Amino acid sequence: MAAVAGYSHVAICVSDVERSREFYGGQLGLETVNRPDFGFPGEWYVVGGLQLHLMQREMPEGAAEGIGPHFALYIPTEEFHGEVERLREAGVEVMLEPNHRDVDDIWAAFCKDPDGNIIELTDMGPEYLISGPGA
Repeated sequence: MAAVAGYSHVAICVSDVERSREFYGGQLGLETVNRPDFGFPGEWYVVGGLQLHLMQREMPEGAAEGIGPHFALYIPTEEFHGEVERLREAGVEVMLEPNHRDVDDIWAAFCKDPDGNIIELTDMGPEYLISGPGA
């Protein structure tokens, strides 16, 4: 049985994070949450019990490498590594191996669905989504 416990967040690429802040924060009125420094501009917003992550990144059309727009599935920490291995054994190609991010103390791995949509597998769960990093 799969260990996926729910959605974590949706991440989209934007060309101008300042302009996007005005839209998502100013016009839509979404509340921001702390975002670690990943070395590129971005903003995280609370949307109900989940998050929307904006990344200012240029993604070439049809780019096969790199992490661009994606949605993230939450897998509890105690099941994370076992679930990644189960998926691999089921034939899912892991495009970015499980890695522990020091900037936010989160485990993440990335794979693609059959149509090339990027999926982040993460232990960033509901408690993190409420408090954010460093809270």
